[in-house]
Amino acid sequence: MKRILTIIILTLVGQILLAQKQTTRTEIDTIERFPNKAFVEYKTFSDSVLTEEAQAYLYPTILEFPKYRILRNVFTTEIEVDSIVFHGTRTSYLNTGEFKVEKYEYGTLLSTSYFDSKGEQISEQEFKSHRLRIGPCGNTSGYFFIRGKKEKKRKKKAKNDML
Repeated sequence: MKRILTIIILTLVGQILLAQKQTTRTEIDTIERFPNKAFVEYKTFSDSVLTEEAQAYLYPTILEFPKYRILRNVFTTEIEVDSIVFHGTRTSYLNTGEFKVEKYEYGTLLSTSYFDSKGEQISEQEFKSHRLRIGPCGNTSGYFFIRGKKEKKRKKKAKNDML
């Protein structure tokens, strides 16, 4: 009886954790098209909450990644992406209501301002003290939008289904 109860509890906890999976989506509005690039305005949402909005140039390119760690240069996969070069204003929002406004010109950062939830300017230290930062450490080498849709994993057919 204890085993059955334990299995039921673990199953329910697993379902609750799956239900809390965070979803992120980006809306892109093309402002102007050029032969080798596009000027766009985009907004990124996390669980329907605006987290970032910016203007940028998108340049189509292809990134190459190794499929295996051992044979890095032998087996690679190519991914079509759009390289993001910020131009204009980029605003990043925290879930506390604070936000950061950056001004760019062709990818060069010109100025950064920090604001509290009331819209009053604050210092960088005050802004960073409220920021929860989880993620990879190190330098960022670029920003990209990956083209296409995420493929769902295919289930392998059982031997009985093949007969």
